[in-house]
Amino acid sequence: ASLPNRSRLPSLRHRRVFASMAEVALSSKAPGAPSRVHELVRRKTPWKESEEIEVAGPSGEVVLCQRPVAVHVPSHGCCVALYVLSLASFAVHSLLTWATEKPATTFSTEPSSQFPPVLVNVAVDCQACTTHANKQRKWVVTYGYQGFAHCAGAGDGAMTDVMNQSVVMCRATDDISDASGVRVRLDNISEGLRAISGRPMVNISVGEFAVTTPLESWHEKTLLLGIVARRDAEECTTPSDCNLDVELYLASMQFYSL
Repeated sequence: ASLPNRSRLPSLRHRRVFASMAEVALSSKAPGAPSRVHELVRRKTPWKESEEIEVAGPSGEVVLCQRPVAVHVPSHGCCVALYVLSLASFAVHSLLTWATEKPATTFSTEPSSQFPPVLVNVAVDCQACTTHANKQRKWVVTYGYQGFAHCAGAGDGAMTDVMNQSVVMCRATDDISDASGVRVRLDNISEGLRAISGRPMVNISVGEFAVTTPLESWHEKTLLLGIVARRDAEECTTPSDCNLDVELYLASMQFYSL
């Protein structure tokens, strides 16, 4: 089969209008297999975006054209409207989430010396304690921070036979030979009174934190306390600079037999 005479075919403009502004390719369709032009048109046309139509030429030949498949306007319009509404809803949701989102919580380990001292409550319950003949006391609670720059102003002190007292905790160490920190000493425990009243107890508490330690006359125990600092600004170490909340926790307890 050969292409028909171009002079007998409609003009290019006429053919484009006739094919609804689609790309038009012409071929003479003889009975049997399609022509090369027909195959070329099929390869150049996006799949499922156009359809073939047959048009009778002026000489009776069959002219193959392709035109876009008509879009269903109501369905297309609904889909576009749904997409626009979904995009707007997502944008509003993202803005609201960003505006109301709480700051992310991060964790880090820093020296406790960067934070101010903590006031702890020390309660001694020792009904079995008797007054020491030489020291003239039942127990004593001491604290001392001489030589530690970050404890400036904490100083040192001692309280004798006071059942409940508040003392400053600025430093903790697991070295029992180190006299700094808070120390509780029960001088004279009567074994006879202990059998009646029970074991002596020392309670350390700050807010919701509390730890009770039972003692015997041959005990020496070390409580190593740590702090947890919650703050709403980085590198903040004082309550005047940010919302700073400092809590204690029990890091370890060591026991020694005298």
